[in-house]
Amino acid sequence: MVIKMYNINKLSAVAAAFIIVFSLAACPTPPATTGETGDSPYLGETLSISGQPVWKYNRYATKISKVHTPYEGNHDIGVFAYTGKNKSDIEYVGEGEIKNGFITFSVNNNDIKNSLVDWDMLCYLFDYWTLWENTEITPSDTKLNAAAFWAYPVGEDKSNGMVDRQQITGTSSTITDETILYIYAEKDCSISGGKNQGYRNGKYYYYTESSLNLSLKRGWNMICISETYGTNYNGSARFSLIIRDPIMNIVNYKWILNDIR
Repeated sequence: MVIKMYNINKLSAVAAAFIIVFSLAACPTPPATTGETGDSPYLGETLSISGQPVWKYNRYATKISKVHTPYEGNHDIGVFAYTGKNKSDIEYVGEGEIKNGFITFSVNNNDIKNSLVDWDMLCYLFDYWTLWENTEITPSDTKLNAAAFWAYPVGEDKSNGMVDRQQITGTSSTITDETILYIYAEKDCSISGGKNQGYRNGKYYYYTESSLNLSLKRGWNMICISETYGTNYNGSARFSLIIRDPIMNIVNYKWILNDIR
């Protein structure tokens, strides 16, 4: 299986582009789903999804409600854990498919447990953690990893994009892209870090909304990372990284196929 590698720090750049393309005042947040109970962010030892709808980006959208369009096609799904500084250092930990626009997959518990890395390596692989100052994990010897979902056209061995779970919302002056991260921890632990601001990778100015204080439990955890742009942010991006307990209206977080071919 050949994987065409891309930046694994997946935070949508579409939010920044929208502020340039159209007026946020004309694009209110779509109505939230009602009657939905909250979901725990702590999934235990099992990560599996069955028959949930998939959407694709509409790169030419001029309204938030048109950013995601229903997808009715088919893909194979490979679930991977990144394990080293070389792009080829990955482990296959699960599989699934998108069939007629619905995604199903599962992660092999033994495979993910054999692919865990220490905190410094996780920060290297998924560098959004370093947006905060002096991030650390307690206990310091905790090992963990994140699931990455790659999509393959049926019958092909080269990926043409990733799948992640996110929602895009907006107000009259802001637009936010929030993505759910699936993190496996070998034991209960906490992640902390201080508020920070700076210039990111020669791309944009940023600041963090608050300090970092995440309590993870053994097994799979759903962590929400958001990136917000606003007309009054002086060109900076605002980041937050939190565990929502519970996650309300989780159906509003859509599985998005990022077709990059």
